[in-house]
Formats: sequence, C-alpha cells, structure tokens
Amino acid sequence: MQVMKVTSPTDDSKTPAVKYMEENLIGDLNYYRAEKLTKKLLEKGLITERQYGLLMDENKRTFRPFLAEIM
Repeated sequence: MQVMKVTSPTDDSKTPAVKYMEENLIGDLNYYRAEKLTKKLLEKGLITERQYGLLMDENKRTFRPFLAEIM
C-alpha cells in the first residue's frame, strides 16, 4: 500500500494555462492603458489622426492584447 501526502499547490506551481492567461490579462491591461493615453493625446490635438493610427498599431504589436478585437 502506498501513502501519499496531499499538499496544497503553491503560487510557484501554477499551470502553464494559468500563467498564459495571466500574461494575456496583463497584456490587455497595458494595451488598454496605452489606448487611453493615445486617445487623450489625440483629443488634446498633440497628435494627428494618422499618428494615432500608427501608435495604436504599434500598441497592438507591443502588448499583443488578447481581447483587442472585442474592444
């Protein structure tokens, strides 16, 4: 007969799926913050519509938001 000690998982033992979701959520949050900042720059007239589009494209490449299509 084998006896196994059952322990609760620690934060270090997160599954790859959990780590992947956390990274996606962080990317989404950073993208959202960058979008808000970029939009404020546009509203204040500090950048043009073209520059806004270029910055948003760069934000998508940089942060790789998981939910960007829905936003």
